[in-house]
Amino acid sequence: MANLLRHGERPQIPKGSFGNDLALTEKGKRDCQSFANKITGKVHAIMTSPVLRCMQTAQIIAKTCSLKTGSITTSSLLGDPGCFIHDPKAAGRLWLENKNTPDRVKEILLTNSFPPDGFNDFAQTSIMLLKLMVAQMNKYNEGTILWVTHDAILAPFASRTLTGRLAVAQWPEYLGYLEISLRNSASVTFSYCQNGQSETFE
Repeated sequence: MANLLRHGERPQIPKGSFGNDLALTEKGKRDCQSFANKITGKVHAIMTSPVLRCMQTAQIIAKTCSLKTGSITTSSLLGDPGCFIHDPKAAGRLWLENKNTPDRVKEILLTNSFPPDGFNDFAQTSIMLLKLMVAQMNKYNEGTILWVTHDAILAPFASRTLTGRLAVAQWPEYLGYLEISLRNSASVTFSYCQNGQSETFE
C-alpha cells in the first residue's frame, strides 16, 4: 500500500510568506517518530517534497523504520511547486489574496471544477498522481510506500479520488494521510485519515 502523507507540525507561516524554509517543531519531530512506530510491515521507499519540513518528516520516519537514507527520493510533484501548480507566481496569488480568509482557499482547492490561475486541472492531475502511486505499489507484494507532501496537495487529491468532495472541516491535519491499497490490478481501496480517525472508500 501507499500513504500520501502530510508532513509533521511546523510553526505558523508568517502572513505574506509561503514558509518553505520552516522546519518541524520539536512536537512535530516527536509526532513523526510516533507515527513511524505505528507503521506495520516493511517500509520499502519514501518519496518526499523537497521542502525542508517534508524532508525532515521523511528522514525521521526512515530512521525510525531502519530504512536506508538512499531509499528517500525527492520530487517536485509533491511540493515546490507540486503537481497541481504550473505557474507558482500566479498560483501564489490565491493564498496572498485570501490571506484573511484561508477557508476560502481550502474550499477552492477541494471543490472547484475549473482550476484557478496557475493551477493544473485538479481531476486530471489526481488521476496522473494515482497512476504513479499504483505503478510504484505494483513493484512490491506487501509493505508500505510513503509519499510525504503538503496539505495543499493531499487535500485536493483526496477530494477528487474519494467518493464525493471533502468539506473544509475534513482538511488534513499534520500527519493526516490517504492510504491507498491495491485490491487487484484493476481496483484500489482508499482510507482517509484526517485527525486520527479514518474512513474507508472503494
